Amino acid sequence: EVAGELESTGVIFVPCFKDQSNLKPEELDKILWDILPELGDHAQKCESRVLLEPLNKGETFYLNRLEQAAAICDKVSNPGLCLMGDFYHMSREEKSDKDAFVRGGKWVHHVHLASWRRVLPGQDERRFVDGFRGLKQIGYQDFCSLECGCDGDAEVEIPKAFRFLEQQWREATT
Repeated sequence: EVAGELESTGVIFVPCFKDQSNLKPEELDKILWDILPELGDHAQKCESRVLLEPLNKGETFYLNRLEQAAAICDKVSNPGLCLMGDFYHMSREEKSDKDAFVRGGKWVHHVHLASWRRVLPGQDERRFVDGFRGLKQIGYQDFCSLECGCDGDAEVEIPKAFRFLEQQWREATT
């Protein structure tokens, strides 16, 4: 409800963190099929969304790749339910950022930008061009946010990160 009032993209939802449950994935699937349609309906009524976030295997055993989240979205088929991609987690679980976003397709409605070390983009060797190509291919029009720390003075480093991301975005057209 608050997300809708704030005109937010949605509320991020991680179905199960590591060591949070002893249930098997198939058992968790059944629970999700029961609750997600109602959550999606409620999110839609509030003019927002529930955003499934895949995490790396170090943080969850259940939902690790965008294609898994997209399969859940396909099955539930509710516009109030979608997914987000997090470049940090994707770097550990996806073979190609571009292919991951393309597989997520119409369900991708938010993106977290962070490097391999969870610092600002451009503060390590992590590149975003491949992922940006995928976002361009699916016609992505929603928001991206930084979910990371900062090495150094934020007043100096954040503008550098945005210049770096702008350059990566331009390179993604070639």
